[in-house]
Amino acid sequence: MLIFGAVALVTLLTAYLIYVLFHAEAF
Repeated sequence: MLIFGAVALVTLLTAYLIYVLFHAEAF
């Protein structure tokens, strides 16, 4: 359960970073 939570957290952080980089490049 704890490992699943860690994986989900890393996935969300990675998706957030990609989202920020994508929008930063839009500017």
